Amino acid sequence: MKTGALLGAAALTLTASFASAGVTFSDVLAFETDAAPAHLTGFEGLALGGPVTSIDLGDGLVGAVTTNAVENRIEDETDGHGAVAHAGERFWKIRGNTTTVDFGGARLDAFGFWYSDKESATIMVRFDNGDAFELTERNSGRTTFFGYAAGESGSFGSVSFEWERGNHDGLGLDGLSASLVPTPGAAALLLPGVALVGARRRR
Repeated sequence: MKTGALLGAAALTLTASFASAGVTFSDVLAFETDAAPAHLTGFEGLALGGPVTSIDLGDGLVGAVTTNAVENRIEDETDGHGAVAHAGERFWKIRGNTTTVDFGGARLDAFGFWYSDKESATIMVRFDNGDAFELTERNSGRTTFFGYAAGESGSFGSVSFEWERGNHDGLGLDGLSASLVPTPGAAALLLPGVALVGARRRR
């Protein structure tokens, strides 16, 4: 059975927050309803075994990847150690140290992803608005969803995956999604009902 079919079981993660005012989601449907991510990417178009240097989420939203990870490469379905694809065949495998995705001048108010093979390491997801969360689900061989909406913490432009010093436990990432902060001009074009949804999310 494809790991993408495990959506129900994969939505049962817990996260611990550190000095945060944003909101996290373990249920992908709740995240999609509240955060309304408009950008999504898998890794089907990237070369197998190659490093990830940037992530294109579509519509001009590109994140530059900087990393000193022990491993940074594209895998096919599974790496044989517990990291697996969520949907499609390919996924991003990183292991150890720090990997940052920087969206440049773009400001985001939500970010989500599916992850697998988190086992022994303490792995933090840190946003440049000051919010940080630990991935706590032990999920070798299956995928778990993590979503974040900035809320009162304000928008952010980068997200980092940080390992505790000396632990190089691997992590598979797939199905990245993001929501851009609407520009004033774009917000003015929204229908009143849609604008209210956006206002509720930002509160």
